[in-house]
Amino acid sequence: MSWTSRLSLRFALSAVILAAMSVCGCQGPAPMTVWQQRLTDFVSREGNGDPGILREAPGLRSTRSLRPAEVKFSATGIPGSGLFSATRDVQGVLVGLASERGRGHFVFLVGVNEQDSSGNWGVIDIRPISFEVRGNEMYWRVGPERDDLLARYLAAGGSAKGGTTRSNRRSGPFPRPDDVFRMETRNDEVFIEDPRSKVVWSLSLPGVRKSSR
Repeated sequence: MSWTSRLSLRFALSAVILAAMSVCGCQGPAPMTVWQQRLTDFVSREGNGDPGILREAPGLRSTRSLRPAEVKFSATGIPGSGLFSATRDVQGVLVGLASERGRGHFVFLVGVNEQDSSGNWGVIDIRPISFEVRGNEMYWRVGPERDDLLARYLAAGGSAKGGTTRSNRRSGPFPRPDDVFRMETRNDEVFIEDPRSKVVWSLSLPGVRKSSR
């Protein structure tokens, strides 16, 4: 068999394998899980395990936001599930630090952005995520997916009329340049508000006593 025949066979086999993966519904990595892992790696590599690096690293300061002090951590280029699925980026905005018995919970509002076939970006999921460091480990709490809250957030930006189907989740990527989020704690829960849409996301953090920006 000539080298050109072997090359053609190799490409044919690759196509068959990819098609099989698409048909069987093989899943790509969960975007928010990828974001958590990349943030964990960043804290370990750049901060030697100290999450304070998130507030100190100038490269994490937002360049799109109207608030230049805003800290944002991104995980980009995440493949979706299936052969022709869209690329996804995850953006996490650090909204505050909640203290519990001397331990600090770093609280983010995290959005998953998806690019459509025309190259336009839209947000498809937003939820609160927090972590704390105990010893050499990071412990996470992740809020549930809330399509109702996402619909209200999008509607306040002038889109998503009629619900949050994949076809109308197209208001540009999260966060918007003029987004301002407010965090407070009450009764062991963290509440994150978007004043424009009046949406409030919540996350249970047992033992929380106070919060700071």
